[in-house]
Parts: sequence; structure tokens; C-alpha cells
Amino acid sequence: MSKGSIWLKIKSFFSFKRIKSTSFYKKIKNNKFLNKFFSWRIWKPILIHGSLSLCLYIAVITYMKNHLDDITNHGEKIILPNLIGKNANEAKTIISKLGLRPQITDSIYDPQKPNGTVLVQFPLPTSKTNVSVKTGRVISLRVSKKKKFVEVPDLVQKTIRYSEVLLKSRGLKYEIRKKPVNPEFSGIIVDQTYRGKKIVEGTKLLAGSKIIIYVGEGIVEPNVLVPNLYGITIPQAKIILNNIGFNYVIACPDCITSADSSRARVSNQNPEYFEGSRVSKSRSFSVFAKLNFVIEGQDGLREEQTDQLDNLTP
Repeated sequence: MSKGSIWLKIKSFFSFKRIKSTSFYKKIKNNKFLNKFFSWRIWKPILIHGSLSLCLYIAVITYMKNHLDDITNHGEKIILPNLIGKNANEAKTIISKLGLRPQITDSIYDPQKPNGTVLVQFPLPTSKTNVSVKTGRVISLRVSKKKKFVEVPDLVQKTIRYSEVLLKSRGLKYEIRKKPVNPEFSGIIVDQTYRGKKIVEGTKLLAGSKIIIYVGEGIVEPNVLVPNLYGITIPQAKIILNNIGFNYVIACPDCITSADSSRARVSNQNPEYFEGSRVSKSRSFSVFAKLNFVIEGQDGLREEQTDQLDNLTP
């Protein structure tokens, strides 16, 4: 095959490809969707914002690369000393001189240490951790305090054993004293005081304060004869009850004036009178009186009984 024929074939091949690519380009150029997609109005803001974002990203990366070490104090090492056992003010001075920031975060009750002694520090000293710190680091301190307020519990109607355990757990001292009470309250706490004043649950006292707890000691009161008040006047009944030491209530529905009360006579009493009957002195008397209540032929006897009852002793 001659060189001319080969050249013609190559030329015709490229001519065919050019024609085909030209027709394909025309199809794309005439396509409405592609013309709209590749419109400059669409891509212009995208290219502008993309270019600005790329420039900003490059600027930030360049700045951080040049100044990050200064911002983070890269390579700086400050040896943190052991501050435990030092006074809080002394520890603050040491920390500030190192370019660090002291901060007291809490206080711990410890009556054995002077007030304001550093008990805990964070971070721990470099001698224990082999870790150094950088300028501006916050150093937290927990210091001692000699005063602590605790709430007083309610011990009334509690046993002595329970009360002792509860008071010791709260760091309170106590003193036990006896108090005469009704036998049914014997052996339990009936009252609690601090410096002579009654204290209630929730009152806050310094740890180590001493409170007084009163334990009931049952006392059996002697019984006394029940007086016969039937038919005597209200003033006479009061004299008898006061001499014996009874608590009493006197009611007279008919009485309007004080003169009525002087003339009214006892028609009923509680407890009732029986010959030889006795009651405790702590028993309360209820007395009921009426006007014009007279026992015929008994006035002299009633006066005699009144004189005898005035001399009664418990």
C-alpha cells in the first residue's frame, strides 16, 4: 500500500471524527437544560463564594500555623510545688507568682488543723505526678475549717441509746438529766435544751456544742381520799380542792352573777364520792353546781364536813 493511500485513510478518519464531534457539540449547544445548567448567572456566585472561602481557609491555616505555639504556650513547663499543709494565703501568693490562678473550691471540717490550712490541691504537685502546667492554669484548693454547723435532731420520745448514737454521729456533746414524769413516759427522752432554752429539730449548732437531754423518771404519786362535795357551795368546794391540790373545773349553768356562784351548791362531782375511795392527786375534778339546791336537815352536817376536809393533808 502506497503512502498516499494511507494518508487519505487517516485524513478521512479524522474528518469523520471532526464532523461527528461538531454535530455532538451542536446538540449540546441546542439543549435547553444544559444551556440553563451551564449558565454563567448560576455559576458566577458559586465561583465567587468558593474562591472567598478558599482564601479565608488559607488565611486561617497560615495564621494558626504561625501563632498556635504562642496561643497554647507550647513548650512551656511550670513546676507545680506541693502546697498541702500551707496556709491558704501563703499558697495563693506562691501560685500567683508562678503565673497561675488560685481558687478555693471547698472547705473541710478538721478541728485538728489551723483554720485555712490547705488539705487538698488539684492538680497534684509535679513531684508526685511528673506533670507540669502552663501559665494561666487554675489551681484548686480545699482548706480546713474549725467550725461546722450541724442540725439538732428531734429526740423527744426516743430512747437514750438511740439518742446517744444519733448525737455522736453529728458531733454533738450531751448531758443526761432526770425529770419526774408520769410512769408511762419513764425511760424515754421528754425534753431537750441548749443553754437553758428548748431546742427543736432543725436548729443549727456548732459541732461540739453540748445539749441537755431530759430522761423521764416515773414517780408514783400517793393517792388521797376523794372529798365529798355534795351539797356545799362553790366557794367551799374550791377551798377543799385547793387544800388537797387537785386541778378542777367548776360549772354552774344557772349562775349569771357572782352572787349566784356564791349561793349555788354542788349537785354532782367527778370522780364520785364513796366512803374510803382514793384517787391520785394528778386527777382532775369536774364539779357541777345548781342554784337553790338544798339538802333538808343536812346543813349542819355539811358545815361540819367542810371544816374537817379543810384540814386534809395529801
